[in-house]
Amino acid sequence: MPIVKHQGKRPDGTFVTFSKNTVNDTRLSWGARGILAHLLDKPPEWDVWIEYLVNQTADSARHSKRDQVMGMLAELKEHGYMTMQRLPEGGVSYTVHEAPVKPLPENPIVP
Repeated sequence: MPIVKHQGKRPDGTFVTFSKNTVNDTRLSWGARGILAHLLDKPPEWDVWIEYLVNQTADSARHSKRDQVMGMLAELKEHGYMTMQRLPEGGVSYTVHEAPVKPLPENPIVP
């Protein structure tokens, strides 16, 4: 199957750039890679909500349900593309990474 790529200078603001290693990480399912690409397009400090991610496929032929999205996010956490920190006030903070990072201790506290 031929692959057609955009030729010439790419317009500002309409392309996402990240490492080929990320998109080609065969440990991740196609769905986890898609969510990761979607999240890497978002600005820093963007809040991720499960309901938002579920709703992103509402118009598609294969709508992703909450459990499926949670499973894909679990893949990202398992392989170091998403890390979690428990906050002192009791909440949880997730960070998305372009490349896998070393997993944090199980219950780190954010200062």
